[in-house]
Amino acid sequence: MWPMDNQETIESIDLRQHFELPRNLSSEARSCLLALLENDPDKRLGSPNSPHGDIRDHPFFKVGHQINWQEVEDGVFKP
Repeated sequence: MWPMDNQETIESIDLRQHFELPRNLSSEARSCLLALLENDPDKRLGSPNSPHGDIRDHPFFKVGHQINWQEVEDGVFKP
């Protein structure tokens, strides 16, 4: 059980240590998921300061998972 009594405790949990990704997951998908689960928001994939680079340039979205980013910006996709 994870302690969830305050924000400081929540931020200190490394989610990547609490689950196992399927072995058949592609290296691109694994890399993308781990980068999205980064604890530090400044380092997380999608952050302007991310060491992983721009989310649009991540290999996951270039290998068989192509996204029309203009449609995303235009609001074609509803949450």
